[in-house]
Formats: sequence, C-alpha cells, structure tokens
Amino acid sequence: MLLDKQLSATVEVLQSFPDAPLRIFWDREFLHSALLPPWAKQIIQGVLPQTRAFWKALDALKLRPIETQVAVEHAHKGRHYATAVDVVCINKAGEHILVECKSGFTGYYKCCTAKMMRAPLQCHTDSLANQHQLQLAATKEMYEHSFPEHIVGDCMILHVEGTKVSRYSLQPWAKRVRSWAALLF
Repeated sequence: MLLDKQLSATVEVLQSFPDAPLRIFWDREFLHSALLPPWAKQIIQGVLPQTRAFWKALDALKLRPIETQVAVEHAHKGRHYATAVDVVCINKAGEHILVECKSGFTGYYKCCTAKMMRAPLQCHTDSLANQHQLQLAATKEMYEHSFPEHIVGDCMILHVEGTKVSRYSLQPWAKRVRSWAALLF
C-alpha cells in the first residue's frame, strides 16, 4: 500500500512539472541538481527503494505516467464490477499503457501451485503470476469500456522485488478470453 501511495504522490509531482525527466525519481544525484521546489524534492527524496526502481523501469521503457488509481467499471447482465488501474502511462505513439504494480512475493511469484484454474483456463496453474494476468486482462476490458476514446497499447505487470523490477506483458492466453464480464458473472 505504501508503494501505491508513493506512486500516486510522485505522479502528482510529475503532473505539476510535466517537462521534468523521469530520472529525477530514481537518480538522487540528478534530483539534487534538478530545478524543482523544495516540497517536490522532499516528496521524491522520501520514497522507498522499490518506488525508485519502479520509476527507473518506466524510464527504461520510455513510458510517461499520467494518472494513478484510475477507476474503471463495466456492466454485464445488470451487474457492475469495478477496479482501479495502478498507473496509466502514455508511450511515444500516444497509446495508453496500463501498468499494474505488484510487490513482494519474493521467491514464489511464478511458482506453480498444485491446483489448476477453473474452465476455460484449466490449462493454467493458480499461481500469483497467472492470477495477476487475469486481473490485468479484466482491468484492460474495463478500461476500454470506461474510456472508449483511448487507444490502449501494451498492458503490463511490473513486479517489484526489492530493487529488481520484472516486466510481464499481458499473455496471449489471457487476451483470448472474449469477455471477462461473462466469465466472472
């Protein structure tokens, strides 16, 4: 939860200074020489190493965050479901890139369990990594329903373990589900 709060706070700083390079969030020496007011520098200096690692990964991916905790919803057969996208970014092509940030689970994030998922996903184990793929696919569907005017590009999970960040794109098997609403309800 602290990582989510820090991502929101740092994206707010970026919104106040849209021309600032992302390097200010992960390179402390660069931040020291940056032309930012003391309040902004104080927010950035107080972030966790995991938050800095997340920003370094976004910088390497050439993604520019524009919002955090974006509420999305969808209705199916009279039922509503909703969630929030951790971070919405823009890439160089102007596409909206949905990023779910996961932290922790050191040593067992991708470990398979003895249980398989229920049909039609019975070919996949009920691991955390696969559960997060399902969450990302459903979130993408809700985002597209909530913001049909936005072009959604790649969607990804950035898994932060200490200062290591692993990127997992939305997998083809998760994309193939026709309607997450129909599957869930």
